[in-house]
Formats: sequence, C-alpha cells, structure tokens
Amino acid sequence: MKKQQGFSLIELLIVVAIIGIIAAIAIPNLLNARRAANESATAGNMRTLVSGEFSYANTNNTYGTIAQLVAAGNVDSSFSAANSATSTKSGYYFTDSGVTAAAYLVYALRGTIGAGSRDFGAIQTGALWEHVSATITAPAAADLTGAGSSGWVGVGTAATGS
Repeated sequence: MKKQQGFSLIELLIVVAIIGIIAAIAIPNLLNARRAANESATAGNMRTLVSGEFSYANTNNTYGTIAQLVAAGNVDSSFSAANSATSTKSGYYFTDSGVTAAAYLVYALRGTIGAGSRDFGAIQTGALWEHVSATITAPAAADLTGAGSSGWVGVGTAATGS
C-alpha cells in the first residue's frame, strides 16, 4: 500500500481561514496608513507652494499662478501636472485662484477616492488651512481668513514671508 502525501482538505481550509483573518485585520490599517501618508505629503506640498509664492513675490513684486511658479523654477513641474481629479500628486490635485499682485489662493483637493479625508488651502498670510469633510470642498479666500463659515480651520503656518 502506498502512503499518501500532502495536506488534507481541513488543513488547507484552516490555512485559508487564517490568511483571510489576517487580511481582514491588515487591509483597513494599510488603507488608513496610506490616507495619512497622502495627507502628510499634501500638507508638505502646500508648504512648498506657499514658499514658492513668497519667493516668486520677492523676485517679481507679484504673486504667481502655479504655472508661473513652475516656469520660474520655484516649484517642481509635478504641481502643474497635478491639475485635475484625474491627474493627481499623492491623490490630490493643486489649483490656484484669484492670483493678484497682493493676494493668492492655492488649494489641494482630493482627486481619488480614499486619498484622504481633508482638503488643504493657503493664502498670502502663509497660514495652512484644512477642511475635513466627506465632500470635496474648494475654499474661497474668506474661508481662509476665518471670515467664512464653511468649516475651514487653520492648522498652522505653511511658510513665512521672510
């Protein structure tokens, strides 16, 4: 009589069940870690944009659009490439609004599902603002001065003007 080799069906099912349990525990934690990493990277990217704005203003006596900041070499070209929900950097896309000699508004909005739970914005004061919501929300300049009431909250200084 020949001896059988291999695993029984019960042993294989137990192994598959253990792998399933481990995956059920690990996957949500990995997604949360990715979301946190995207948000941290985007906050850093916003600081880079604000620093680029201050540098551009010191050189040109006016604030610049993201395209102008890229052309002047103040920020990386990946900012102008990440300009829509389908073209993102760390799950976020970057937009500017109302750029004048005396003011600017730059913001980063979630472009992909699961990219994060916060949107970011900054104005010429250099303060970084966030909006925590399930709905992607673009800010108005008044929202980033504390005058607006749409849920934007200051989270610190993005850069200084010096």
